[in-house]
Amino acid sequence: MKPYHFAALVALMGVSFLAGGLATLLARRSVEGWYRSSSRPQQVPPPPAYGWGWTGVLVLMGAAAWLVWLTAPHWAAPWILPGMVLYFVMLGLHVAWSGTFFRMDRPGAAMGILVLLWLVTLATLAVFWQVDTLGGALLIPLLLWTGYLGWRNLKWWRHGRHVGDTLPQPTASPSQQAA
Repeated sequence: MKPYHFAALVALMGVSFLAGGLATLLARRSVEGWYRSSSRPQQVPPPPAYGWGWTGVLVLMGAAAWLVWLTAPHWAAPWILPGMVLYFVMLGLHVAWSGTFFRMDRPGAAMGILVLLWLVTLATLAVFWQVDTLGGALLIPLLLWTGYLGWRNLKWWRHGRHVGDTLPQPTASPSQQAA
């Protein structure tokens, strides 16, 4: 491996984790506040589960982009430039989803971003597959992860979680309900 190949790997992984770090910064205060104390839908796991999931897909995204880049390091081959543009759009949508869902507390708008993210991920997978089969295959877990996030986001949206009503309302005891 040539030194600039390793530098490209570091750069593409760095960009992936930079996007992940920005998304985490947008989400952190909300996760430590309303997310932990709110009445979440039953199917929504605790916050640490998502950190591990995102870390895994960010590594795969960076590796996929690097494998595609390796096929023509100067982006001159067909499909490489569109693939890399889609890759960066995916990263931007990831940050936008985190900011919309967590920072802005807008699960409906975040659902729209997730649908777009899923479609862009599918397009990126198809383009990467044309350039490097393994590079495309590495995006399959991201496609599944984005689908899972969409399902989870939909649960939140349907659950009606809003800032301000984060604590579950006390329910009346059976004797109070009978009266």
